[in-house]
Amino acid sequence: VSLLEKSRAIYTRSLERYELDAKSGFDQLNPSSCPTAATFNAVIRTSANISSKGDDAQIRDYAMENAFFAFDGMLHHPIVPRNSATYRYMLNMIGGLFPAGEIRGNFIRVMWEKAIQDGVLDLELFHTVQQVADEQHGELFDTWWTSTKSKFVKDVNGYGFPIGWGKNKNTRRFERSSATY
Repeated sequence: VSLLEKSRAIYTRSLERYELDAKSGFDQLNPSSCPTAATFNAVIRTSANISSKGDDAQIRDYAMENAFFAFDGMLHHPIVPRNSATYRYMLNMIGGLFPAGEIRGNFIRVMWEKAIQDGVLDLELFHTVQQVADEQHGELFDTWWTSTKSKFVKDVNGYGFPIGWGKNKNTRRFERSSATY
């Protein structure tokens, strides 16, 4: 719990510092206080790493709250967009916290749809969805996933999906040379 609390506190302090700069009338973007995708993704990643370590309800709930808090924060932040790493970490958290079933399947599907809307589908994201989704999650989800993964072709531009689904996968990376950090 202390690790989750620390990650949330650091995240909150960094956003507060940015907001103080923005409210003070600072005309230009201050790079030392501007949050990045890593600021938000670190909280989600911490939750994903904690999620598989035990069945403590308090830890599980706090990890879920932190992950969804940061995920939502990215949507409402004026500068930092969600990237493929954001969705991978969210999927890892969902896979670690939720038991296989319809609810988990619904969350996986929502993350897939949101990633497509953001145009950040890449090979690593597809493999993460595949890892989390290859269990029984109800007939509706299982039918959808079987149909979706059958379209996947590794060596084709867009991986067999429309190219627009990955149009932002490179521009939204925190580090241009790597999709992971």
